[in-house]
Amino acid sequence: MPLRKGKSKEVISQNIRELVKSGHPQKQAIAIAFELIQLKSLGRFNENALRFFNHECRQY
Repeated sequence: MPLRKGKSKEVISQNIRELVKSGHPQKQAIAIAFELIQLKSLGRFNENALRFFNHECRQY
């Protein structure tokens, strides 16, 4: 399942859950989820960023 866009608690939790399910350690999953939020707030978030994290998620 791909990571979702958004910064609500529900979206963050779902992204962390998906990353842990795919094999990332919990601390790393939390860091990735919050990095996505940070990229979005800085205006650097785009489909390429989401595609990169989704690709990384599937590798584990």
